[in-house]
Amino acid sequence: MDRVKEMSPQEADAMREFKKRIPDLMPKFKNDFFRNDLSLLRFLRARDLHLDRSEKMLRNHLKWREENHVNEILEAKIPINFFEDFPVKICGRDRKGHLVAAAQIGKWDFRSMVDAGLKDDFIWFVVQWIERGAAISDQMSTDETYYTQACIIFDFEGFSYMQLASKAFISMILDLIKVFEANYPEALCSIWVINTPSIFSIFWGIIKPFISERTTSKIRIFGCNKNKWRADIVTMIDEDNFPSLYSGANTTCPNFRLEVGLDAMKLSPSYKVYPKEDMTQVVVSPGQLYTVEVHAGYGMEINWNFCTDKFDIMFRVDFEDDEIVLEPCRVDSHLCVQKGRMTCERKGLYTLVFDNTYSSYTGKSLRYIVWTIRDSRLQYCIYCILHKLSSNLFLHEIVSSSGKCVRSLSLLLHLMNAASALSDEEVTVLCQFRKQAQNILPLLKNDFMRHDLSLIRFLRARNLNIVKAENLLRQHIVWRQKNNIDNILSVHLPPDFQFKYPVTACGYCRDGFPVVAFNAGRWNFREVVESGQEQTMMMYLERFFELFLELCSNMSTSEKYFTEFNVIVDLDGLELLQIASKEVREFGPRIVEMFIANYPELLRCAWIINAPTIFQFVWAIIRPLLTDRTASKIQILGSNRNTWRDNWIKRIDPDNIPSQYGGAITSCLTFKYELGWDVLNTYEVFPERELQKLVLNAGQDHTVEFLLQSGQRLTWNFRTDDYDIGFSVSLKTESEPLNIIGYSRLDSHLFLQKGTFLCEVDGTYSLCFHNSFSKFTAKALMYGCRITSAGIK
Repeated sequence: MDRVKEMSPQEADAMREFKKRIPDLMPKFKNDFFRNDLSLLRFLRARDLHLDRSEKMLRNHLKWREENHVNEILEAKIPINFFEDFPVKICGRDRKGHLVAAAQIGKWDFRSMVDAGLKDDFIWFVVQWIERGAAISDQMSTDETYYTQACIIFDFEGFSYMQLASKAFISMILDLIKVFEANYPEALCSIWVINTPSIFSIFWGIIKPFISERTTSKIRIFGCNKNKWRADIVTMIDEDNFPSLYSGANTTCPNFRLEVGLDAMKLSPSYKVYPKEDMTQVVVSPGQLYTVEVHAGYGMEINWNFCTDKFDIMFRVDFEDDEIVLEPCRVDSHLCVQKGRMTCERKGLYTLVFDNTYSSYTGKSLRYIVWTIRDSRLQYCIYCILHKLSSNLFLHEIVSSSGKCVRSLSLLLHLMNAASALSDEEVTVLCQFRKQAQNILPLLKNDFMRHDLSLIRFLRARNLNIVKAENLLRQHIVWRQKNNIDNILSVHLPPDFQFKYPVTACGYCRDGFPVVAFNAGRWNFREVVESGQEQTMMMYLERFFELFLELCSNMSTSEKYFTEFNVIVDLDGLELLQIASKEVREFGPRIVEMFIANYPELLRCAWIINAPTIFQFVWAIIRPLLTDRTASKIQILGSNRNTWRDNWIKRIDPDNIPSQYGGAITSCLTFKYELGWDVLNTYEVFPERELQKLVLNAGQDHTVEFLLQSGQRLTWNFRTDDYDIGFSVSLKTESEPLNIIGYSRLDSHLFLQKGTFLCEVDGTYSLCFHNSFSKFTAKALMYGCRITSAGIK
């Protein structure tokens, strides 16, 4: 507060005399906040302006701080579970600007903690909290206004006799009171003790004699009558600055999390409030839910206002189908307009749930408004400014005017962009990792491989252990140099390799990462080892992984980096003959070890389908070589097509999955190095009036022929009403037809099947719709085809 207005004339006189006595103590204070007049005044007031006793108290306090290293306690290692077991909410500010906090201490299990021998740890946990409060108050203070006190709401709901019956608990509480009274006098502005049970009077009778009269005068004790304690709280704290849990208006006041921290400058919420006439009005019937769905992207902010006419209502926020992201709370929406906001850390469906299921007879008249804010343009502008500032330096650094590196650019971008793929812990570890490995980073091929999201793959592969991750990266660089991996894309391999061991370039998952598929069950690894081509196969795979890194680099932008890919591994055709070969069983693990050691965390998700019974022997060999992170990304599925489709449809749109694997694209062709990643992002969809309709009887096929010239493109759509159908494309030759797209049974009754083909050889091409496999069921087919001129894609 204002130091002139805060002090009485007697206190100002006492302060002048007091400061004359303690010039030797001034350098011992932690910082200017603690040596400020209003901080010193607390010691004078605690001893009724008696100079000798105040000086003694202050000297004892500084001695205690020095002996117990209190100045460094915010960096001390406190049991991390304490923040979960004994949560605290930092709510906002009171009407004078003081910090407001709240704790449900009635639900804290003190007895188990003291019985576990953690009494001293808990006392220092509380001291750390007091010091954290002082640090927050310091950040809130200005040259004109100092805040040296705080308001606290202690909720005793759930406090039981089992706690009170513990002698160790009582002893610990008395020790805490002694520490507080001796070292943090006058640190409290107001305390509300609410929802006190009947046994609280016994507890209060034990501790009150140890609390000073000045502190006792600031403690307001209430029972379970919400109307009484709420009326008292709102006289000092605005409703937006205490949680809805305590009959306030702030529905989004989370428990403090050490890893997230706190921005003191944003403590007092500033919510936009809409007039009630602008809100949607509905009635939530007894025993019913009312939901509002919001499809939100990364970094999008969801905001809401809501109120009810006469009664309270339960409120929560869910993500997707089954995850609660904002805990349910029964809020007094009839007393004040409830407000809240949340920044989306994941892309998906968020559901605001207004729950009246607890009410058997009373319907609730609800008014609400929900809106979203996207700040991507601002983020991009800031990115451009930061990038320009750092253009003459290392990309990942930003430099102050004095030339000193002040922060990692990646960290700044992470803090700005909620869509970042890095957790707070990863950001911190990554900064240390960069510093540790700075001498080897220039040896990496390009800026993409030196980017944060490329380097984090090595850290994740070693569970964020910096030493192990650095060792992995160093070994990777040695391997690249030894095998000339930087130039492997220009190496010529036997031309038949990409035909004998084909890979299908499918498209992209919903998050934008590439998707590939290959029929590993038909790759003849036995032929590879028996013909002495193990090294050639290894280079073929290394070339493929490098091509994917290059593809990811080309796809990446300043707003999003791609460093992973998805893969469908089809084991149809896997035979015991392959596994029976000792050389194959030795060569397979070498491939896996190469991938794990040099392309860690390159895999986003893998589906192994059509896995036969004998695959369990293969998996028993491979699984011990995989990290738990990699293994968790692999899903092993049998031959049930419905299981595959239901599994990956959540991640990949049907237009990016080959039709033979349950998708909608019939023309996913074999990947060719000379053509690169030539995958259509979208496929043409014909108007229904252009589709021809016919009924394909059981046991019959229908063929459509086209005379095409080189360079012309044939495009098709087709679907069936209720059942699947077979499909193939072939070129007529003098002997047998040449398969362009092999026969597959397709789920044309689930998705409109689409495809396109660029003619390279003049001739007659046939599209064949097969129903010969069906003995009893006719198929209602609709199809359409188009031919575009040469040069038009």
